[in-house]
Amino acid sequence: MTVPSNFVVSSVTDGSTGTMTLSVSGEFDGATVPEFDAVVERSLALDPAAVNLDLTGTVLIDSTAIGAIMRFHETLQRSGTLHAIYAPRPFQQTLFEVTGLFHILDPALLR
Repeated sequence: MTVPSNFVVSSVTDGSTGTMTLSVSGEFDGATVPEFDAVVERSLALDPAAVNLDLTGTVLIDSTAIGAIMRFHETLQRSGTLHAIYAPRPFQQTLFEVTGLFHILDPALLR
């Protein structure tokens, strides 16, 4: 699989709160999940106080990406790290509802 040229995953930490934001944009799919997983692993090694996953910039989220989001959630839940997932676009909300992700995650996590 070839990584789409429009895929970007970045990490920024707010120095005053220690909250890290991982932003994903472009096509979040089987080709891009390995890059996402690598950024998550490197980021969590920094032991942030809290982590936000911002999916606002995604144009596609496939089933492989749903799995990556679940692993992200489960990893942070096990470590006790506060986290939130920003997926405000209508297609994201529909995807989370149809796949059951909305009900698996604590709805308070979704913004």
